[in-house]
Amino acid sequence: MPPAYAAKLWRDAGHGPLLGLLRFVGDVGLTIGPIVLGLVADMAGYRHALIANTSLMAGIILLFWLVATTPVEPASSGDNLG
Repeated sequence: MPPAYAAKLWRDAGHGPLLGLLRFVGDVGLTIGPIVLGLVADMAGYRHALIANTSLMAGIILLFWLVATTPVEPASSGDNLG
């Protein structure tokens, strides 16, 4: 999930914990992903590793496309600084 999209969905002012969680999950994926795909490539070959990676990415994109909603801008409270 893009951080800007997540920040729009988060209605509270505290975006720090949400963005920290997104960063943590991304870092875990960047750490574990190559290890898992390397094991798949060693056991089944590079073709199966690439097919698994492509399938996983396509599934995530499809899930985001099906579940994502358009963020709604909150009503202005009259103290517009811009």
